[in-house]
Amino acid sequence: MRIGSHLQLGEKAALRRDSILWKMQKGIYQKDVFVMTLAENPRNLLELYPASALIQPYFLQSDLLVVGLAQGKKEADELLRATIEKIYRETGALDVRAYFGDSEET
Repeated sequence: MRIGSHLQLGEKAALRRDSILWKMQKGIYQKDVFVMTLAENPRNLLELYPASALIQPYFLQSDLLVVGLAQGKKEADELLRATIEKIYRETGALDVRAYFGDSEET
């Protein structure tokens, strides 16, 4: 799992950014935290997962690029919508892979 350098944050998640990222890297269970990733299927745009799912073996072995963090499902849905709108507004297209690129923090 990689963390994108242009991480999108929900309002509540922004207050806990460092704590959320630290717990993700340590594999610590986090209730009501959601991550937004580039979709595994290139035909899709983005995907939302509960952060608690990321401690499962499948996700530990995958090469997901995390591009957003949210606190709660409602904030996650809003972050997904706002991110897609932002990408379209700034680029005139919905190429999320090009927008986020391969840059990463860790």
